[in-house]
Amino acid sequence: MGDCKNQQQIVIFSLIFLIIFSIITTSNISIASTDVTTRVIFEAERTLSMMQKEIRNLPAPQNHLGFATYCADTLDWGVDAVEADWVFGGYENATDIGGNYTGDGIKVAVIDSGIDKQSGSVHHDFTGKIVDEYDFYYGDFSANDEYGHGTHCAGIIGARDDDDGMIGMAPECDFIIARVMNQYGQFTTPSGVASAIDWAVSHGADIISISWGTSSDIPAIKKAIEDAYAAGVVIVAAAGNDDADLCYPAKYY
Repeated sequence: MGDCKNQQQIVIFSLIFLIIFSIITTSNISIASTDVTTRVIFEAERTLSMMQKEIRNLPAPQNHLGFATYCADTLDWGVDAVEADWVFGGYENATDIGGNYTGDGIKVAVIDSGIDKQSGSVHHDFTGKIVDEYDFYYGDFSANDEYGHGTHCAGIIGARDDDDGMIGMAPECDFIIARVMNQYGQFTTPSGVASAIDWAVSHGADIISISWGTSSDIPAIKKAIEDAYAAGVVIVAAAGNDDADLCYPAKYY
């Protein structure tokens, strides 16, 4: 989810390089000459100043709401497939919030491998959106994602509308993060997973996302799922991959 603001700088310095190269190759004086070196520096600085002025004077591209933007979010194929773009944006292939339902006020619990904090702070798509977190694998109050799967799922669910990277299905939702996997994608105990589901319910989750599955019917997890469902929590669980048989816990309902 790179910084697209750097695109203008890349274009500018690429053009400057071409100008400098042109000056050097068309000059009849040795590149070692002080006069040529001074001329190259002068021309580069003058060209940069002119181009920056021209860019500032250009009208910025606008999105469908008329707001100026040089960058845009990416619409994930899954978000597009369920037509969430129509829900938050109001039109086909929307990558900006358009005044419709955006997930604002909804808490989504992601029971997975955590949330990315590799740089020391939560990823920019989730800044201010994490209302609760716990690591049920290591018993820690910081649910740092060392595997990547949880962050990936959270991004599809609710990456914010910031014109940088992708936009999620509910870009203004909040998150409750329960880490139940280690850095290799290995799960904590079944009772640990069940505790994570119970904890999410007790901390106010409106929706619980379970983007993993097992072929085993595990009573502790089944009980936690049933209790969450009885509490009025919406549970979204993975059915399986590659046309495989329906897996648990999705198979419970």
